[in-house]
Amino acid sequence: MKTIKEKMWLWGHDRGSHDNCAIPMKSKMTPLEGAIYLGTPNMCRVVYGGKPEPPFEQDALALDCLNSVVWSIIGDSSSARNNDGGADIDAVAELAKRHKNIIGGIMDDFLNPSRINMYAPSSLADFKRDLTAKSGREMQLWTVVYTHELNEIIIPYLKECDVATLWTWESKNLINLEANFKEFRNYWDDGKPLLGGCYLWDYGGGAKPMPMDLLKYQMDFYYNLLKTGGLDGVVFCSNNVCDVGLESVEYIKNWIKENGDEICC
Repeated sequence: MKTIKEKMWLWGHDRGSHDNCAIPMKSKMTPLEGAIYLGTPNMCRVVYGGKPEPPFEQDALALDCLNSVVWSIIGDSSSARNNDGGADIDAVAELAKRHKNIIGGIMDDFLNPSRINMYAPSSLADFKRDLTAKSGREMQLWTVVYTHELNEIIIPYLKECDVATLWTWESKNLINLEANFKEFRNYWDDGKPLLGGCYLWDYGGGAKPMPMDLLKYQMDFYYNLLKTGGLDGVVFCSNNVCDVGLESVEYIKNWIKENGDEICC
């Protein structure tokens, strides 16, 4: 059994990646600094706007102190090198040979129409097979899923994934959180890990501070699932807003400190 803190993850982008998202000031916080500040021992290290570029060795060295890392094989939708059917499989597999805390590869913004049409579900099986073969050990395949992407088209793709992270893009839709998680279970195999995504800035709701009532509701919901075995972790987005004076960041930092030592189901 793990503690709540051991199931906390940070979404890590290059320093300053979100400075164009109307945040209160420019951010100087690196992914590792963000993880230390919040108290999250695990990280999803994800390419944003094409950065970082392979090879990733220097970035990986900084994260050796973390428990677990999943590395981007397909970056966000603005990462051009992943918009033509390509993936950073070889670069991530090479990292995993030298950094044993790297446990898999993650796909961001993968299930949107502009991308999903580039890949057959069998491509995902190839991703996992190649990651495992080229790294020399079993590797997991993670994917981002947005609640607005829940439809039957994604089912064959989800069957090829080991872990899903479920995100609510617009904060106003957090009132449907319980219903959306219940619906997602119709698409996701029982027994496979599921993590909840949590934004610290309201990117999809107008690029403004996250409404605190909705953030607290979300974390109460996640807490109950963590304690009853219905959720395998929480991912916070991201280091890029941890040093810009947001109430949401301090709330999550204190939430982890107050609840982190409790045992999960």
